[in-house]
Amino acid sequence: MKNMTFNSVQQSILNILLDKYEGSKSFLGNNKVSQSFTVQIDKIYPLYGDDARYEEFVVINRSLAELAELNLVTLEIKQSNVVKRVTLNQAAIEDCYKMLKRVSQETKNQWMRECWQRVIRHESLSKDLSPSQNETISVVQAYIFAQEERLNRNAKVEFFDWNRPDYEDLLKLIVALEQNTKEQFIRDFSMQLFGNSKRVESLRSKAQNLLLKYGDFQEREFVFEECGVVQTPTYVYVKGCGRLIFQPETETIDLNKIVGDIGLSSVTLPGLRQVTVTGKRVITIENLTTFHNYNQADDLVIYLGGFHNREKGAFLKMLYQSNPDKEYRHFGDIDAGGLYILEHLRRKTGIPFEPIHMDVKTLLANKENWLPLTDNDWRRLRKLREKEPERYGQLVEFMMAHDCKLEQEGIAREQ
Repeated sequence: MKNMTFNSVQQSILNILLDKYEGSKSFLGNNKVSQSFTVQIDKIYPLYGDDARYEEFVVINRSLAELAELNLVTLEIKQSNVVKRVTLNQAAIEDCYKMLKRVSQETKNQWMRECWQRVIRHESLSKDLSPSQNETISVVQAYIFAQEERLNRNAKVEFFDWNRPDYEDLLKLIVALEQNTKEQFIRDFSMQLFGNSKRVESLRSKAQNLLLKYGDFQEREFVFEECGVVQTPTYVYVKGCGRLIFQPETETIDLNKIVGDIGLSSVTLPGLRQVTVTGKRVITIENLTTFHNYNQADDLVIYLGGFHNREKGAFLKMLYQSNPDKEYRHFGDIDAGGLYILEHLRRKTGIPFEPIHMDVKTLLANKENWLPLTDNDWRRLRKLREKEPERYGQLVEFMMAHDCKLEQEGIAREQ
Protein backbone atom coordinates (compact mmCIF):
# COMPACT_ATOMS: atom_id res chain seq x y z
CA MET A 1 0.00 0.00 0.00
CA LYS A 2 2.77 2.44 0.95
CA ASN A 3 4.47 2.10 -2.44
CA MET A 4 1.38 2.89 -4.48
CA THR A 5 1.59 5.86 -6.84
CA PHE A 6 -1.55 7.97 -7.02
CA ASN A 7 -2.71 9.63 -10.22
CA SER A 8 -3.65 13.32 -10.37
CA VAL A 9 -7.33 12.67 -9.59
CA GLN A 10 -6.52 10.61 -6.52
CA GLN A 11 -3.93 13.11 -5.27
CA SER A 12 -6.35 15.99 -5.73
CA ILE A 13 -9.23 14.31 -3.91
CA LEU A 14 -7.14 13.10 -0.99
CA ASN A 15 -5.40 16.45 -0.54
CA ILE A 16 -8.73 18.28 -0.53
CA LEU A 17 -10.07 15.91 2.11
CA LEU A 18 -6.94 16.26 4.25
CA ASP A 19 -7.14 20.06 3.93
CA LYS A 20 -10.70 19.89 5.24
CA TYR A 21 -9.57 17.71 8.12
CA GLU A 22 -6.64 19.96 9.03
CA GLY A 23 -8.90 23.01 9.01
CA SER A 24 -11.46 21.46 11.34
CA LYS A 25 -12.18 21.44 15.06
CA SER A 26 -11.56 17.70 15.01
CA PHE A 27 -7.93 18.39 14.11
CA LEU A 28 -7.63 20.63 17.17
CA GLY A 29 -9.23 17.93 19.29
CA ASN A 30 -11.94 20.20 20.71
CA ASN A 31 -14.94 19.16 18.61
CA LYS A 32 -17.83 17.87 20.69
CA VAL A 33 -19.63 16.12 17.85
CA SER A 34 -18.41 13.68 15.23
CA GLN A 35 -17.37 15.31 11.96
CA SER A 36 -17.08 13.84 8.51
CA PHE A 37 -14.97 15.23 5.69
CA THR A 38 -16.47 14.96 2.24
CA VAL A 39 -16.05 16.38 -1.22
CA GLN A 40 -18.74 16.61 -3.91
CA ILE A 41 -17.25 15.36 -7.17
CA ASP A 42 -19.16 17.64 -9.54
CA LYS A 43 -17.85 20.63 -7.54
CA ILE A 44 -14.27 19.55 -8.29
CA TYR A 45 -14.95 18.32 -11.83
CA PRO A 46 -17.87 20.34 -13.24
CA LEU A 47 -17.96 18.28 -16.47
CA TYR A 48 -17.94 14.97 -14.61
CA GLY A 49 -21.55 14.10 -15.62
CA ASP A 50 -21.26 15.38 -19.20
CA ASP A 51 -22.07 12.55 -21.63
CA ALA A 52 -19.62 14.06 -24.11
CA ARG A 53 -16.79 13.55 -21.60
CA TYR A 54 -17.34 9.85 -21.03
CA GLU A 55 -13.65 8.92 -21.05
CA GLU A 56 -12.97 11.44 -18.29
CA PHE A 57 -15.96 10.06 -16.36
CA VAL A 58 -14.47 6.55 -16.56
CA VAL A 59 -11.02 7.71 -15.39
CA ILE A 60 -12.49 9.54 -12.40
CA ASN A 61 -14.70 6.62 -11.41
CA ARG A 62 -11.85 4.12 -11.69
CA SER A 63 -9.59 6.37 -9.63
CA LEU A 64 -12.18 6.76 -6.89
CA ALA A 65 -12.93 3.06 -6.86
CA GLU A 66 -9.24 2.32 -6.24
CA LEU A 67 -9.22 4.70 -3.26
CA ALA A 68 -12.30 2.97 -1.88
CA GLU A 69 -10.68 -0.47 -2.36
CA LEU A 70 -7.73 0.76 -0.31
CA ASN A 71 -10.23 1.75 2.39
CA LEU A 72 -9.05 5.36 2.30
CA VAL A 73 -12.46 6.74 1.38
CA THR A 74 -16.08 5.73 1.06
CA LEU A 75 -18.20 6.59 -1.97
CA GLU A 76 -21.81 7.70 -2.24
CA ILE A 77 -22.98 6.46 -5.66
CA LYS A 78 -26.15 7.51 -7.44
CA GLN A 79 -27.79 5.82 -10.39
CA SER A 80 -25.80 5.25 -13.60
CA ASN A 81 -22.67 4.73 -11.48
CA VAL A 82 -22.33 8.47 -10.82
CA VAL A 83 -20.34 9.23 -7.66
CA LYS A 84 -22.02 12.01 -5.69
CA ARG A 85 -19.70 12.33 -2.69
CA VAL A 86 -16.38 11.01 -1.45
CA THR A 87 -15.86 10.78 2.33
CA LEU A 88 -12.52 10.47 4.08
CA ASN A 89 -12.04 7.35 6.19
CA GLN A 90 -10.67 8.95 9.35
CA ALA A 91 -9.13 5.69 10.50
CA ALA A 92 -6.91 5.85 7.43
CA ILE A 93 -5.71 9.43 7.80
CA GLU A 94 -2.14 8.44 8.67
CA ASP A 95 -2.06 6.09 5.68
CA CYS A 96 -3.18 8.96 3.44
CA TYR A 97 -0.32 11.15 4.63
CA LYS A 98 2.23 8.39 4.11
CA MET A 99 0.98 7.35 0.70
CA LEU A 100 0.84 10.97 -0.50
CA LYS A 101 4.27 11.64 1.06
CA ARG A 102 2.58 14.68 2.59
CA VAL A 103 3.84 16.23 5.80
CA SER A 104 0.93 16.50 8.21
CA GLN A 105 -0.04 19.82 9.74
CA GLU A 106 0.55 18.29 13.15
CA THR A 107 4.16 17.52 12.17
CA LYS A 108 4.57 21.05 10.82
CA ASN A 109 3.21 22.53 14.04
CA GLN A 110 5.54 20.39 16.13
CA TRP A 111 8.54 21.50 14.07
CA MET A 112 7.40 25.12 14.36
CA ARG A 113 7.21 25.00 18.15
CA GLU A 114 10.61 23.31 18.35
CA CYS A 115 12.02 26.05 16.12
CA TRP A 116 10.61 28.75 18.41
CA GLN A 117 12.09 27.06 21.46
CA ARG A 118 15.51 26.93 19.76
CA VAL A 119 15.29 30.67 19.12
CA ILE A 120 14.29 31.34 22.72
CA ARG A 121 17.07 29.16 24.16
CA HIS A 122 19.74 30.43 21.78
CA GLU A 123 18.98 34.09 22.39
CA SER A 124 18.43 33.66 26.15
CA LEU A 125 14.97 35.13 25.79
CA SER A 126 12.37 34.95 28.53
CA LYS A 127 9.94 32.07 28.15
CA ASP A 128 7.16 34.05 29.80
CA LEU A 129 5.26 35.37 26.79
CA SER A 130 2.07 36.47 28.52
CA PRO A 131 0.00 39.14 26.74
CA SER A 132 0.50 41.55 29.65
CA GLN A 133 4.19 41.80 28.69
CA ASN A 134 3.64 42.72 25.04
CA GLU A 135 4.85 46.30 25.55
CA THR A 136 8.27 45.28 26.86
CA ILE A 137 9.11 41.95 25.24
CA SER A 138 11.24 41.73 22.12
CA VAL A 139 9.86 41.64 18.61
CA VAL A 140 10.62 37.93 18.17
CA GLN A 141 8.92 37.14 21.49
CA ALA A 142 5.84 39.13 20.52
CA TYR A 143 5.79 37.38 17.16
CA ILE A 144 6.16 33.88 18.66
CA PHE A 145 3.42 34.53 21.19
CA ALA A 146 1.06 35.67 18.41
CA GLN A 147 1.85 32.61 16.29
CA GLU A 148 1.22 30.27 19.25
CA GLU A 149 -2.20 31.86 19.49
CA ARG A 150 -2.75 31.32 15.77
CA LEU A 151 -1.77 27.64 16.00
CA ASN A 152 -4.16 27.19 18.91
CA ARG A 153 -7.04 28.33 16.72
CA ASN A 154 -5.74 26.48 13.65
CA ALA A 155 -4.75 29.60 11.73
CA LYS A 156 -1.80 29.83 9.34
CA VAL A 157 1.52 30.95 10.80
CA GLU A 158 2.52 34.33 9.42
CA PHE A 159 5.67 34.79 7.32
CA PHE A 160 6.08 31.03 6.88
CA ASP A 161 5.63 29.24 3.56
CA TRP A 162 7.13 25.91 4.66
CA ASN A 163 10.65 26.80 3.55
CA ARG A 164 12.36 25.80 6.80
CA PRO A 165 15.86 27.23 6.12
CA ASP A 166 14.38 30.58 5.09
CA TYR A 167 12.14 30.69 8.14
CA GLU A 168 14.90 29.88 10.63
CA ASP A 169 17.18 32.45 8.99
CA LEU A 170 14.35 35.00 9.10
CA LEU A 171 13.97 34.62 12.87
CA LYS A 172 17.74 34.73 13.30
CA LEU A 173 17.80 37.97 11.29
CA ILE A 174 14.97 39.55 13.32
CA VAL A 175 16.82 38.88 16.58
CA ALA A 176 20.11 40.20 15.17
CA LEU A 177 18.50 43.37 13.84
CA GLU A 178 16.83 44.13 17.14
CA GLN A 179 20.01 43.50 19.12
CA ASN A 180 22.32 45.42 16.79
CA THR A 181 23.97 48.34 18.59
CA LYS A 182 26.04 50.00 15.86
CA GLU A 183 25.52 51.19 12.32
CA GLN A 184 26.65 48.59 9.78
CA PHE A 185 26.49 48.19 6.03
CA ILE A 186 23.96 45.58 5.01
CA ARG A 187 26.47 43.38 3.16
CA ASP A 188 28.88 43.37 6.10
CA PHE A 189 26.03 42.62 8.49
CA SER A 190 24.89 39.75 6.25
CA MET A 191 28.39 38.33 6.02
CA GLN A 192 28.82 38.35 9.79
CA LEU A 193 25.42 36.77 10.40
CA PHE A 194 25.22 34.18 7.60
CA GLY A 195 28.64 34.06 5.92
CA ASN A 196 26.88 35.27 2.77
CA SER A 197 26.84 38.95 1.81
CA LYS A 198 23.53 38.68 -0.07
CA ARG A 199 21.50 36.53 2.34
CA VAL A 200 20.01 39.41 4.36
CA GLU A 201 18.84 41.16 1.20
CA SER A 202 16.95 38.02 0.14
CA LEU A 203 15.07 38.03 3.48
CA ARG A 204 14.65 41.79 3.67
CA SER A 205 11.02 42.10 2.53
CA LYS A 206 9.65 39.55 5.02
CA ALA A 207 11.82 40.95 7.81
CA GLN A 208 10.55 44.48 7.17
CA ASN A 209 6.93 43.32 7.28
CA LEU A 210 7.42 41.26 10.45
CA LEU A 211 9.29 44.01 12.30
CA LEU A 212 6.77 46.65 11.27
CA LYS A 213 3.84 44.51 12.50
CA TYR A 214 5.33 43.34 15.80
CA GLY A 215 7.84 46.08 16.60
CA ASP A 216 7.88 49.83 17.09
CA PHE A 217 8.97 51.24 13.75
CA GLN A 218 7.74 54.27 11.85
CA GLU A 219 7.81 53.16 8.20
CA ARG A 220 8.35 49.86 6.39
CA GLU A 221 11.04 51.21 4.08
CA PHE A 222 13.14 52.49 7.00
CA VAL A 223 12.96 49.46 9.31
CA PHE A 224 16.51 48.26 8.59
CA GLU A 225 17.92 51.76 8.89
CA GLU A 226 16.22 52.19 12.26
CA CYS A 227 18.02 49.04 13.36
CA GLY A 228 21.34 50.47 12.18
CA VAL A 229 21.72 48.33 9.03
CA VAL A 230 22.20 50.65 6.05
CA GLN A 231 23.27 50.72 2.41
CA THR A 232 25.45 53.83 2.87
CA PRO A 233 26.39 56.02 5.88
CA THR A 234 23.48 58.07 7.22
CA TYR A 235 23.58 61.79 7.94
CA VAL A 236 22.10 64.36 10.27
CA TYR A 237 21.98 67.83 8.70
CA VAL A 238 21.97 70.86 11.02
CA LYS A 239 21.88 74.61 10.62
CA GLY A 240 20.96 77.71 12.56
CA CYS A 241 21.49 78.74 16.15
CA GLY A 242 23.84 76.32 17.83
CA ARG A 243 27.38 75.21 18.56
CA LEU A 244 28.77 71.70 18.07
CA ILE A 245 31.56 70.61 20.38
CA PHE A 246 33.67 67.61 19.36
CA GLN A 247 36.33 65.51 21.04
CA PRO A 248 38.74 66.94 22.03
CA GLU A 249 36.49 69.60 23.56
CA THR A 250 38.51 72.40 21.99
CA GLU A 251 37.10 71.51 18.57
CA THR A 252 33.97 73.64 18.14
CA ILE A 253 31.78 74.51 15.15
CA ASP A 254 29.62 77.61 15.55
CA LEU A 255 26.64 77.11 13.24
CA ASN A 256 25.69 80.79 13.60
CA LYS A 257 28.76 81.67 11.52
CA ILE A 258 27.98 79.23 8.71
CA VAL A 259 25.88 80.16 5.70
CA GLY A 260 23.79 77.08 5.05
CA ASP A 261 24.04 73.72 6.77
CA ILE A 262 26.53 70.97 7.58
CA GLY A 263 26.10 67.21 7.46
CA LEU A 264 27.19 64.92 10.28
CA SER A 265 27.61 61.32 9.18
CA SER A 266 27.07 58.31 11.41
CA VAL A 267 30.87 58.05 11.51
CA THR A 268 31.18 61.62 12.81
CA LEU A 269 28.35 61.59 15.36
CA PRO A 270 30.10 59.41 18.00
CA GLY A 271 32.80 62.08 18.29
CA LEU A 272 30.26 64.78 19.12
CA ARG A 273 30.40 65.66 22.82
CA GLN A 274 27.91 68.49 23.22
CA VAL A 275 25.41 70.61 21.30
CA THR A 276 24.58 74.02 22.64
CA VAL A 277 21.41 75.69 21.37
CA THR A 278 21.89 79.44 21.20
CA GLY A 279 18.38 80.16 19.95
CA LYS A 280 14.94 79.53 21.46
CA ARG A 281 13.79 76.42 19.60
CA VAL A 282 14.89 73.11 18.13
CA ILE A 283 13.05 72.17 14.94
CA THR A 284 13.30 68.74 13.31
CA ILE A 285 12.13 68.63 9.70
CA GLU A 286 10.93 65.60 7.75
CA ASN A 287 11.67 66.71 4.17
CA LEU A 288 15.14 67.66 2.89
CA THR A 289 13.88 70.33 0.47
CA THR A 290 11.88 71.96 3.23
CA PHE A 291 14.93 71.81 5.50
CA HIS A 292 17.03 73.70 2.95
CA ASN A 293 14.27 76.29 2.36
CA TYR A 294 13.47 76.79 6.03
CA ASN A 295 14.39 80.23 7.39
CA GLN A 296 15.88 79.30 10.73
CA ALA A 297 15.40 82.70 12.42
CA ASP A 298 16.05 81.86 16.09
CA ASP A 299 16.00 78.08 15.64
CA LEU A 300 18.42 75.19 15.54
CA VAL A 301 17.08 73.20 12.58
CA ILE A 302 17.72 69.49 12.08
CA TYR A 303 17.03 67.12 9.21
CA LEU A 304 17.17 63.48 10.30
CA GLY A 305 17.18 61.88 6.85
CA GLY A 306 13.63 60.59 6.95
CA PHE A 307 14.02 58.08 9.77
CA HIS A 308 15.16 57.68 13.35
CA ASN A 309 17.91 55.23 14.33
CA ARG A 310 20.12 54.70 17.36
CA GLU A 311 22.84 57.15 16.30
CA LYS A 312 20.31 59.88 15.57
CA GLY A 313 18.45 59.05 18.77
CA ALA A 314 21.65 59.37 20.79
CA PHE A 315 22.31 62.73 19.10
CA LEU A 316 18.84 64.06 19.97
CA LYS A 317 19.00 62.79 23.56
CA MET A 318 22.38 64.44 24.06
CA LEU A 319 20.97 67.64 22.58
CA TYR A 320 17.95 67.58 24.90
CA GLN A 321 20.02 66.71 27.97
CA SER A 322 22.20 69.77 27.37
CA ASN A 323 19.28 72.05 26.46
CA PRO A 324 16.16 70.91 28.35
CA ASP A 325 14.77 74.45 28.62
CA LYS A 326 14.37 74.91 24.85
CA GLU A 327 11.20 74.44 22.85
CA TYR A 328 11.17 71.25 20.74
CA ARG A 329 9.07 71.13 17.57
CA HIS A 330 8.68 68.78 14.61
CA PHE A 331 7.63 69.85 11.13
CA GLY A 332 6.42 67.11 8.79
CA ASP A 333 3.82 66.34 6.18
CA ILE A 334 0.22 66.69 7.35
CA ASP A 335 -0.68 63.12 6.58
CA ALA A 336 -0.75 59.79 8.39
CA GLY A 337 2.95 59.19 7.74
CA GLY A 338 3.96 62.60 9.07
CA LEU A 339 1.95 62.15 12.26
CA TYR A 340 3.35 58.67 12.78
CA ILE A 341 6.90 59.98 12.37
CA LEU A 342 6.20 62.61 15.04
CA GLU A 343 4.79 60.01 17.44
CA HIS A 344 7.71 57.69 16.75
CA LEU A 345 10.16 60.52 17.44
CA ARG A 346 8.50 61.27 20.78
CA ARG A 347 8.46 57.63 21.88
CA LYS A 348 11.99 56.76 20.83
CA THR A 349 13.71 59.83 22.28
CA GLY A 350 11.51 60.71 25.23
CA ILE A 351 11.68 64.34 24.06
CA PRO A 352 8.35 66.24 24.22
CA PHE A 353 8.28 67.25 20.56
CA GLU A 354 5.19 69.23 19.56
CA PRO A 355 4.07 69.75 15.96
CA ILE A 356 4.60 73.00 14.10
CA HIS A 357 2.77 73.90 10.88
CA MET A 358 0.87 70.60 11.26
CA ASP A 359 -2.66 71.72 12.17
CA VAL A 360 -6.10 72.56 10.79
CA LYS A 361 -5.13 76.22 10.37
CA THR A 362 -2.26 75.27 8.06
CA LEU A 363 -4.53 72.95 6.07
CA LEU A 364 -7.13 75.68 5.56
CA ALA A 365 -4.47 78.21 4.52
CA ASN A 366 -3.20 75.85 1.79
CA LYS A 367 -6.44 74.30 0.53
CA GLU A 368 -5.40 74.60 -3.12
CA ASN A 369 -2.59 72.09 -2.48
CA TRP A 370 -4.64 69.40 -0.75
CA LEU A 371 -4.24 65.79 -1.84
CA PRO A 372 -6.82 63.02 -1.32
CA LEU A 373 -6.24 60.37 1.34
CA THR A 374 -5.13 56.91 0.23
CA ASP A 375 -6.56 53.67 1.63
CA ASN A 376 -3.45 53.37 3.77
CA ASP A 377 -3.95 56.95 5.04
CA TRP A 378 -7.52 56.16 6.10
CA ARG A 379 -6.45 53.01 7.91
CA ARG A 380 -3.58 54.67 9.77
CA LEU A 381 -5.54 57.80 10.64
CA ARG A 382 -8.33 55.73 12.21
CA LYS A 383 -5.74 53.89 14.28
CA LEU A 384 -4.07 57.14 15.33
CA ARG A 385 -7.44 58.66 16.26
CA GLU A 386 -8.13 55.73 18.56
CA LYS A 387 -4.65 55.73 20.07
CA GLU A 388 -4.09 59.49 20.55
CA PRO A 389 -7.52 61.19 20.47
CA GLU A 390 -6.50 64.16 22.62
CA ARG A 391 -3.31 64.96 20.75
CA TYR A 392 -4.46 64.44 17.17
CA GLY A 393 -8.23 64.02 17.33
CA GLN A 394 -9.22 67.42 15.94
CA LEU A 395 -6.70 67.33 13.08
CA VAL A 396 -7.48 63.72 12.14
CA GLU A 397 -11.24 64.35 12.20
CA PHE A 398 -10.79 67.33 9.88
CA MET A 399 -8.60 65.37 7.45
CA MET A 400 -11.06 62.49 7.33
CA ALA A 401 -14.10 64.77 7.01
CA HIS A 402 -12.55 66.62 4.07
CA ASP A 403 -10.58 63.69 2.57
CA CYS A 404 -7.40 65.75 2.54
CA LYS A 405 -3.73 65.76 3.37
CA LEU A 406 -0.90 68.20 2.69
CA GLU A 407 2.77 67.69 1.89
CA GLN A 408 5.37 70.06 3.29
CA GLU A 409 6.14 71.39 -0.18
CA GLY A 410 2.54 72.54 -0.46
CA ILE A 411 2.73 74.76 2.61
CA ALA A 412 3.23 78.46 2.00
CA ARG A 413 4.05 80.32 5.22
CA GLU A 414 5.94 83.19 6.72
CA GLN A 415 8.71 82.36 9.16
